[in-house]
Amino acid sequence: MKTKNKIIIVVASVVILGIFVIYFIPLDKRVILIKFSLSNRTGFDLTSGQLNFGAITPNHSSVRTIEIENNKDKKVNVIIKVSKEISENIIASESNFYLEPYESKIIIFIVSTDRLEEFREYNGEITILSKRI
Repeated sequence: MKTKNKIIIVVASVVILGIFVIYFIPLDKRVILIKFSLSNRTGFDLTSGQLNFGAITPNHSSVRTIEIENNKDKKVNVIIKVSKEISENIIASESNFYLEPYESKIIIFIVSTDRLEEFREYNGEITILSKRI
């Protein structure tokens, strides 16, 4: 193979890798543990470092909010994913949106105990990704 062809292949590989990094590798990734308990009475849980909904009675809901801020000097795409066992019981007010540089947004999370019958603690995670545009 000629030297010129090798250089073209190397340059093309670097460009493709750069595009991959820019569009597929998140700028920031945060994982927040979330939990609530299904109980016959309501109650608060003030454990720090988690998004706790406390004790919720059957067929009721609870609401919490978090503020997400873009502290970059470029516009970012924010993606919110809920996972693990409570993923079917929690709704985020938005899950795929854009934030301008230094803009912030309040996201509302609603947990519902509909269709749950076992009195116990339920756990999950919220993953917040910010990606370049």
